[in-house]
Amino acid sequence: MQGVDNMFEVDTNRRILDAVCEAAGKTYGRDAANDVSIRVCTDHIKSAMFMIADGVIPSNEGRGYVLRRIIRRACRHGKLLGIDRPFLVGLCRVAMQENEGAYPELAAKRDYILKVLSIEEERFDATIDAGTAMLSRLTDEAAAGSKTVSGEDAFRLYDTYGFPIDLTREIVEEKGLSLDEETFRRLMGEQRERARAARGNIGGWSEGSKNLLSKLDKTEFLGYDKYDCEAKVIALVAENELIDVATEGEVSVICDRTVFYGEGGGQVGDTGTLKTKGWVTLAVTDTKKRDGVYIHFVTVSDGSIAVGDTVTLSLDAARRDAIRRNHSACHLLQGALRSTLGNHVEQAGSYVDEHRCRFDFSHFAALTPAEIAEVEAKVNGAILRDIPVETQLTDMESAKKSGAMALFGEKYGKVVRMVKMGDASTELCGGTHVCSTGRIGLFRITSETSVAAGVRRIEAVTGFGVLALLSEKDELIRETAKELKAVNPSEIARRASQVADELKNTRRAL
Repeated sequence: MQGVDNMFEVDTNRRILDAVCEAAGKTYGRDAANDVSIRVCTDHIKSAMFMIADGVIPSNEGRGYVLRRIIRRACRHGKLLGIDRPFLVGLCRVAMQENEGAYPELAAKRDYILKVLSIEEERFDATIDAGTAMLSRLTDEAAAGSKTVSGEDAFRLYDTYGFPIDLTREIVEEKGLSLDEETFRRLMGEQRERARAARGNIGGWSEGSKNLLSKLDKTEFLGYDKYDCEAKVIALVAENELIDVATEGEVSVICDRTVFYGEGGGQVGDTGTLKTKGWVTLAVTDTKKRDGVYIHFVTVSDGSIAVGDTVTLSLDAARRDAIRRNHSACHLLQGALRSTLGNHVEQAGSYVDEHRCRFDFSHFAALTPAEIAEVEAKVNGAILRDIPVETQLTDMESAKKSGAMALFGEKYGKVVRMVKMGDASTELCGGTHVCSTGRIGLFRITSETSVAAGVRRIEAVTGFGVLALLSEKDELIRETAKELKAVNPSEIARRASQVADELKNTRRAL
């Protein structure tokens, strides 16, 4: 209709392409290699723009990794064109002008999209500058000899500089060389295995123990609404071996049913007691879950426990209640973050125990004090509304239609558990929760930090944890007022300023 030969010369794309040429000082159609780079930049800036608008944020996993590769490939081809300064934000402005009429959401998210692009381009520049010199030396050596860049060198580039393997591959192939990716993948696998091994062998269970689980039936979990139950011991494990009776030392106890939650989904395992019919009471120090089998970690120091015994399992109710409060608060926190910062916020990890909740999420910048205050207010508002917490077993399709948040990359079965807290939160979750949000009591953010590129971390306390924090701060204020000889805490700022002025005057006098 427009009389052009390809999509890049359609008017809306042509204006973006011309903007690339202007930034690079090149003319399209004069050099085949330059034309490839110009087209890559033109195509990739549009793809990145729409992905960010859809809530994707650059990361090292899933959709975020695809976006990161697209942005970084555009950056690299910009450098091949001789562009030695940040240019993606300017290019994106042109792409927005050409597309905002058909996609009005681009205008609404303009500042956010440009900020994400700016930050990612800066990060790539730091990565590329650190790794390019090393890769250039490696390719020169390969060109003079084996014609292959070794997997060991590619792994060192990735491990030391964060230089992405796909970029290494592209540069190596451009120079007519080959890359030993098989060795690279092997070294990456060995690194992952070392990381798994470093997590340790707890309670006689290691990765090599998994074959024992295939002999056992899955445990029936009763712990969503019970704190104790009777159960039958179906297996004992010590030192990676199934045993019939334990009289001393660390042992893993597996029962046909349990009220103890096994560590998973960011929530720690339950603790409590296990009591035999012979009135032997054993402390359960941790609980884990593997392939549907719940493993209770105990130490036998008095008496014995045997396969076939009927036991009473009683979890630490106060600890469980504290964990419930923190876990439910995590759900409210994610909802508050999304409504405050935008739908690009996605869970990147979490940890919940009786002391605090920790939530990692995708976001490109530190939260401002105003944003932290807004998030806190929204969570506490949901708590004060005392919203009933509803759980429902359903299928994934129905859960998605209900707007349930799922952890990206997580594997879910045919039946999923949906936890809903009114309009404040709907998530897929297998953890334990309060029956209504009012049971959380209070919520207070204690820290907000960066844990990785594009990933922020919030730590918070709830209930009695907030009361303890307030008491501690109140005591600190009183002590400060006392040291400053302030009549009451409201005079601390004035007295501090007064003392500072007195100190300045004293120094001048000296």
